[in-house]
Amino acid sequence: MNQEDGKAQIVPCALHRDSNNRQNLNPDLMRVDESGCVIDDLEKLACLVEGKAIQAANWYLARKAVPKLFSQWIRGLAILGITAGGLITVLQSIDPQAGWGHNGFVVLAVAGALLGLDKYFGFSTAWMRYINAQLKIHQLLAEFQMDWAQLRQQSGDEATAEQEQVMLERIKVFRMAILKQVEQETQEWMNEFRNSIAQLDKETQQRTEALRPGGVAVAVSNAEGIDQGTLKLFVDATSRGAFQGDHTTIKSLMPGAYTIRVEGTRGGQPVNASGNVTVAAGTTVPVTLTLPAAT
Repeated sequence: MNQEDGKAQIVPCALHRDSNNRQNLNPDLMRVDESGCVIDDLEKLACLVEGKAIQAANWYLARKAVPKLFSQWIRGLAILGITAGGLITVLQSIDPQAGWGHNGFVVLAVAGALLGLDKYFGFSTAWMRYINAQLKIHQLLAEFQMDWAQLRQQSGDEATAEQEQVMLERIKVFRMAILKQVEQETQEWMNEFRNSIAQLDKETQQRTEALRPGGVAVAVSNAEGIDQGTLKLFVDATSRGAFQGDHTTIKSLMPGAYTIRVEGTRGGQPVNASGNVTVAAGTTVPVTLTLPAAT
């Protein structure tokens, strides 16, 4: 603090949010004397601190509009999607011949994506945080205004040094409470964003793991006497070509259920065998297919 002719000088001492939603130091007019305790104009200081509280409350009031709008639209569309998707699914079960029943699952998936979008970007939680912070600041402001009126009444026109100290302490408590509230809301936002990122990474990893391709190790029994080059492999209705010997491996199958079938000829007569398997992510499932025995 600088002194000139025994008068107090301006010192920077407060936090505010800029247009980029960051907290930056901003100089406020806080006038102190050489001891740093007794304020030369308590009324102006009280008005300044009160104005900063109103500014903080107005910041939350103005910025809650955008997350409120997105939250209401996203949640509303998600509710409509869930309702419509469920209704389509029910109608499909009533009329199995309808060819549009699968659209219900698509609508449900879109509704789930909307909810995930809201969760990741935090529109609903930001709306709630802003309302909560604004209400708490208004409460602190009302308490300060009532306490300040009482202190002014007790001090009269000429406050004693002891009374000034009490008034200054009340201003300090109020200012610190406002800054604490802003800090708490910012910390909640940081924790929420950090948790959203962690949850997104976890879900992405789980989905990636769940989609790892697997395979099927096929063993053919009773393959003796099969005509050379006639043994062919099928996955569901898709041909995987011919293979030699009595075993082969099918690779790059997405997780799911499959029907594995082998076909060939023995002495010009067709023979075949099939079996069902379920391929898990990143695993190779064994299956043995038994051809009819040679007669």
